[in-house]
Amino acid sequence: MGLSKDNTEERDHESLDYQSSEYYQSTLDSEKYSGLRILVPVDVQALVIDENPASTTIRKDLTDGLGMKSSTNHHNNFDKNTSGLEKGIHLHWSLPDALLMGEINPTSTTGEHEFSPLPDRWIVIRQWPKSSQNGWNSKAWIIESTSRQVTPLEEWQSPGVVKTKITAIDDGDTQTEEDLAWLESYDGAKDIFTFHDSPEQNVIGPLNYLVAGWYSEKTADPLYASTTTKQSTWFENLEKLGWSVDHKSILNQIAKSQSTTNSQTIKSKGGKKYES
Repeated sequence: MGLSKDNTEERDHESLDYQSSEYYQSTLDSEKYSGLRILVPVDVQALVIDENPASTTIRKDLTDGLGMKSSTNHHNNFDKNTSGLEKGIHLHWSLPDALLMGEINPTSTTGEHEFSPLPDRWIVIRQWPKSSQNGWNSKAWIIESTSRQVTPLEEWQSPGVVKTKITAIDDGDTQTEEDLAWLESYDGAKDIFTFHDSPEQNVIGPLNYLVAGWYSEKTADPLYASTTTKQSTWFENLEKLGWSVDHKSILNQIAKSQSTTNSQTIKSKGGKKYES
């Protein structure tokens, strides 16, 4: 997706090289699976709030409670608490449908549904063109959905595996009830599956945003496979989720990855090379 932002001053913003081995090592999430991965698209939408105060008055807050089984909130109450949004660019993304579907718990006597955990760590990367040369500047942040913390990528350190689970009906907050619609609004998903960006004055558009998520506990990934998982079982699980990949292509990629693992060269922070 691309967004344009005009400015009277054009000047390159100092950005870090996110592709360097030093940067990679310093910001590595040690819990994240480092092998081949399937990328599943998410729908990212953006709302731009400018300096015009009137633009904030047309928006009403939709807070938790819209879909609670025993909600005390009513639709006519939503207009009473209107805060509007801060100036900047507000991103809100929706999760793949397969992760939002519940299944009846076979051990439940009341037909209760179980929901899969959702990705609880996200990276948001903003890119904008350099003014003096070809290429792009970049700035990135990590969102920890369970704690609702946003940290610049260069300052982030992984806190390790998080036990709190977020699902399609549970935002991970023990103080709130299960909510069937919390994902649907910006307010309900705020700081979990949303991001507020305030571009610096010297940032000239167009702006491009990349949003990608993963699980702090790799076994929570619906496509996680242990060394004992059969290929047929993995492909059946993939089909059950409604996703598809070319079987021959992915098997070739796996074979290629396994054949090069023992000879792969990795650079450390100091620039020394080690053979793994």
